[in-house]
Amino acid sequence: MALALWGAAPVAGSGLDCSTIPDGPPSPSPSFLVPVKYKTIGNNRIAYRLVSNTCPQACFRGGQELVVPPPPLVLVPGYGWTIASWGTRFLRRLARNHDLILFDSPAQGLSTEIVPSNEPLGRDVLRQTIRAFLESLGLPRLNLAGWSIGGTLALAIAAENPPWLNKVVSFGGFSFDSKAVLGDPSVLQPFFNPTNTNEDDAPYFFNTTPRQARQRRLIVDCRQLGREDRWIADVGAMPSDPPKPEANLRYSTGLVGSLIPGDTSVWEALAQTRVPIFLMGGTDDVLIPKAAQLGLVQQIPDAWLAQFPGTGHAFQAEKVEEVVSAMDAFLLGGAPCAGSSSGCARFNSG
Repeated sequence: MALALWGAAPVAGSGLDCSTIPDGPPSPSPSFLVPVKYKTIGNNRIAYRLVSNTCPQACFRGGQELVVPPPPLVLVPGYGWTIASWGTRFLRRLARNHDLILFDSPAQGLSTEIVPSNEPLGRDVLRQTIRAFLESLGLPRLNLAGWSIGGTLALAIAAENPPWLNKVVSFGGFSFDSKAVLGDPSVLQPFFNPTNTNEDDAPYFFNTTPRQARQRRLIVDCRQLGREDRWIADVGAMPSDPPKPEANLRYSTGLVGSLIPGDTSVWEALAQTRVPIFLMGGTDDVLIPKAAQLGLVQQIPDAWLAQFPGTGHAFQAEKVEEVVSAMDAFLLGGAPCAGSSSGCARFNSG
């Protein structure tokens, strides 16, 4: 059972009420997340939400008003994630300077299929469907930021150089072909269990103890709650949007089927992309090792790279302020590495 840090529930078995903690966000309100909308893309009915920029009057960067607002930022979710999985803290911080477009991937969460299918959901189907969804929005320019497979798909779309794509941020992404760098199979196999819950996945995201060990420990102070517990509670504060086990299975099967030996099509196309790209990763990521980003940043022209020390696959959920500050600097036109402690650098700048 997820700990309700910002709800009314105490920590189980401790008698401790963690319904409020200083750095916890309030629950979402209608002004934060508008009702779900849908777009029909082929056989898919894609669920999406809009988050309006929360700047009171105008947005600022470095104390200066932004005369031209940035293009809307679309977040591409990873395996087993839905809109809810981003959590309130990350979304609220991003929305200070960006209009956000959040969506559930094909057949996942609140997204459905007109004619139900059991076919694997691999690279090409997902890239085509997500690109068609983005183009259906009718916006002249968009920024993309994706996590895990979502970051990988964002890179695959950037490799096609669509004219409406402004910039891309990839969290823990990889090249969606035979050049993919993935974690040890002994780690990936249990992670890709299609019935996993957030509590099951959190140790892989944050490199923490398994759920059973967390349940046995004695919590005497709300601040002792682990980073995984804070993320679970943060997701729990979002409107309900659970992933579907049957969709998870189709995604994991499609991922494996997309990594065809000898296929380096995305890798080679990324060497020719004109889209500015910012790669991010956790130095202790056990799912997508840091070597994935180190290889990509040498392949992509003028790419930026930031790796956050001591963090795992969901580094953006535990380093919210540092990650979003670097994103803002990149997406709003500045240098994302300025003042960063993340080992940030630019490559191939000539």
